[in-house]
Amino acid sequence: MPTVKRTHVRPDRYTNFVQSLDLVIIALTSSSAQIKRDEYFKEKQRDLSVAVTLKPKRLSRDYFDLQAEAKVKLTGKRSDCLFDLSATYELHFHGKPPLDAKLVRHFASSDAHVVLWPYLREYVSDVSARMYIPPILLPVSR
Repeated sequence: MPTVKRTHVRPDRYTNFVQSLDLVIIALTSSSAQIKRDEYFKEKQRDLSVAVTLKPKRLSRDYFDLQAEAKVKLTGKRSDCLFDLSATYELHFHGKPPLDAKLVRHFASSDAHVVLWPYLREYVSDVSARMYIPPILLPVSR
């Protein structure tokens, strides 16, 4: 996962900012997934990796969009890729104007994953089950 430079923000300003947020839309904008089913069932030990990055995409006076990119990979001892899923989401938030770009960047790099995680968790479980393997369950929290 790439290193994200965290910005320093005043805790009271950030708390007020987060409390003013309203998630309006979370939309899956692209996705791809593949499974090596035969190899999946041969592998007894499987390792799961999840990488999620969120970054600001658009900022207005009273709303902003974040773009989230998620990569989920399941590997085994004999295979470097049993299951591979990539998904891109767009999250649209409204907030108390005027929105501060520094606070939006901080939110994207620190707390926005909490909003995205349940949607990603459900999506991975659903897609993997439709691939006729036991559903892949991501941890409850990142």
